[in-house]
Amino acid sequence: MVFNLPQSFFKASLTSRIFWLTGLLVPIFIHFRTVNQLAVNMPFMDDYTFLVDAMVFQRGGHTLRELMSVLLAPHGPHKEHMIVFARLAALLDYFIEGHVNFKTLFFVGNATLVATALLLILMARRAGLSAIQALPLIFLLFQPQYYESTITWAICSLQHLPALFFAFLSFYLLSRPSRVGFIASFPIALLAVFSNGNGMAVPIAGCILLLVGGFYRRLTVWALFSLVVLLLSRYVSSLHEATVDLTNISHPLRVLAGFFLASGSMGVLITRSLVGLSMLGVGIQGMLAIIVLLLMLQITTVRNWTRPAINWLHQKLPAVRKVSLRFTTPIREEAVLPFIGCYVYIAVTLAGIAFARSIGWHYSLLVPRFIWFATVLVALGYLLGMLLVSPGYRSRVSMVVLGLSILFNLTAYTYCLGEATTIHKSLVSDLHNWRENALLITMPPNDKGFDSYYSLIVRDAVREGVYRLPQPEFEPVLAHPMVDNRLRVVKKENSYSFVARQLYELTIDSDKLPDYMDDACLLLQSDQHTFVWPIDQSAYKLGYFLMNGKIQTANNVATLYGDLLPAAPYRLGVLYKRNEHWHAVYTREFVQIRHQIQPPTGPLPISLQAKLPTVQ
Repeated sequence: MVFNLPQSFFKASLTSRIFWLTGLLVPIFIHFRTVNQLAVNMPFMDDYTFLVDAMVFQRGGHTLRELMSVLLAPHGPHKEHMIVFARLAALLDYFIEGHVNFKTLFFVGNATLVATALLLILMARRAGLSAIQALPLIFLLFQPQYYESTITWAICSLQHLPALFFAFLSFYLLSRPSRVGFIASFPIALLAVFSNGNGMAVPIAGCILLLVGGFYRRLTVWALFSLVVLLLSRYVSSLHEATVDLTNISHPLRVLAGFFLASGSMGVLITRSLVGLSMLGVGIQGMLAIIVLLLMLQITTVRNWTRPAINWLHQKLPAVRKVSLRFTTPIREEAVLPFIGCYVYIAVTLAGIAFARSIGWHYSLLVPRFIWFATVLVALGYLLGMLLVSPGYRSRVSMVVLGLSILFNLTAYTYCLGEATTIHKSLVSDLHNWRENALLITMPPNDKGFDSYYSLIVRDAVREGVYRLPQPEFEPVLAHPMVDNRLRVVKKENSYSFVARQLYELTIDSDKLPDYMDDACLLLQSDQHTFVWPIDQSAYKLGYFLMNGKIQTANNVATLYGDLLPAAPYRLGVLYKRNEHWHAVYTREFVQIRHQIQPPTGPLPISLQAKLPTVQ
């Protein structure tokens, strides 16, 4: 049978090898092609910290002490994020290219995604699964549902993706019988700890892995390492006056609900019901807990000290004995241990996310960058479940899951790609808007405190040569637009306040523009300026839903920040691309903006590193 790939891949039939290589390479190729098309060399929110790091390092010199000061400075609202790898990657890119290139940073982050997938396949192969039986995780991992971490937000690409790879690699090395592998796990684990806000999940998962494996001497050494890491982390945080918000301790039920909601967040493709997603998370976590418990019981029976408990369980619950005899197969302890470590790491990470985000606004647990961890949770769940299935059933189960994963992959591309495209258009628009009037529209929709500050960072980064603002392709077209006074594109207008912003929501009538609405932006032309604003053409509208909890059914929407645009009457137009050529056409419609905003002027604060605001 084609799908029964032998243990040795190179001894398999040609058909099996072609099938496996196609299933491996095609999703990865499509993923990187999408990254190349949609990633923009323009900072997005927290990405501005890389420009600040480069300027601080350039101004201060190039000593080792100054380099470590930049790399170890905590980052985040409460300075709880250590992002050593992200900053190191940005500085290396600055040295190699002569400036920070955010598109390059996306490829660095996505390279660690490939490394994670290959590592999981290697772990699955060592556990007895065939290469084809591991294929579903490729379709689960290489899809755009968590586009913030792969396409639109460079700092997330250099945090969430690499930190997880380093953590998984450290667990793999930690469980190997080789002493060299055990020693090598420490620097890798250290890099994982200081590359994301969930760093302390690594020592916790490592301790459980060694405890379950019965490696008590190694556990002692690892515990000492964990203590040193904790003290070092606290020391660095204290130097920068980092704070930890413990408000959620008094709301454990909300944190628990958030944990299950985050665990089931992949299901947002199907439903946006918080109850439904939470119940899905309960099912996923409950099933995984049972699977991990059974695997732990199975591998600990090798040392005989759990045999009485297993015998008692089989006597009291005959169904457990029946399932154990029929569907399970003996497995190697060292092959299961890294999977257990990976599962604990993801579970602790999701619990940490729920603790940080579960108060006040549960929708924030559904943002794409957090869906990344839920995606890995499901992929791990599949591999862990396959370890319990006997070899005779594995091919059938894997083919069913492979079909479901391909269906999920296609669904994610259908609905989520439009979300990433909208952010792509926002970033491309800012390439023009910043030159036009130091305007940045990719700011948080509920806070206007970052606009001027980030614009100043771009100004100084360009002046000092650490960043080169690309020229958008459509720039020449804006100088010679067409005018069609018969054309009307606004179907509905709506004005409302959202926290600190005044928003103008324009629903675009796609029926009036059937030929060129596939990739369109709104043009706003006043007597002094011409601004470009993205039109959200995604049928999914997840970003809109996460902002205010409402489902937007309109196909095309442009949401203007009225307090951000200079006060003036603006003539409306549409910028679009057809047959690889840009076109601009103005209508007879106008929108009146009455909020006066001055472009930012003046120097940046002296301490760029300490005062850079963040929104992550």
